[in-house]
Amino acid sequence: RPWQGARRVVGRGPRPRRAEAGDERVAGAWAPHLDAWRITLTPDAILDSRAIVMLVAGASKAGAVHAALEEPLDVGERPAQLLREAGDRVEWFVDRAAAARLAT
Repeated sequence: RPWQGARRVVGRGPRPRRAEAGDERVAGAWAPHLDAWRITLTPDAILDSRAIVMLVAGASKAGAVHAALEEPLDVGERPAQLLREAGDRVEWFVDRAAAARLAT
């Protein structure tokens, strides 16, 4: 799959730089493992969205899902936790393997 390893909405990685001067809602970051630039939305842009959809699949994502939804809040270490601020505007679609560590 060409997108394998490239899918990321919020996460750690190279510090993004602004794609356009004055536009702080979109940032570009070099992804050396892809040998390409990626474009990402900043947290403000994500949180200003009317709807946010998270699609998560696979056992390798179970820890990240658990951290995002159930671990103590520490957005610096677990950036996906910022989605908690979006309340009911976030829809999570998580397969059984990715949901394996969830308490609920």
